[in-house]
Amino acid sequence: MMLLNIPAAPFLIAFILGPMFEDNMRRSLAISRGDLGVFFQSWISWAFFALTVLFVILTIRREWKKWRDKSRAAAQSTS
Repeated sequence: MMLLNIPAAPFLIAFILGPMFEDNMRRSLAISRGDLGVFFQSWISWAFFALTVLFVILTIRREWKKWRDKSRAAAQSTS
């Protein structure tokens, strides 16, 4: 965790909830006979999907800004 700079709390939560998610995903796909459309039939599913996409985009944007600012600062210090 320290090597990849991953905080301990989210890693532990993912480590615990990951297998539960996999089991329930497998069960729901078995019930729906492999149809992925079952995950997008209700509005709550769409809401969670939209929030996931939003947070991924915001995280990528934040990290890109950090990288851009760091590279600009390095360029200015060498000039």
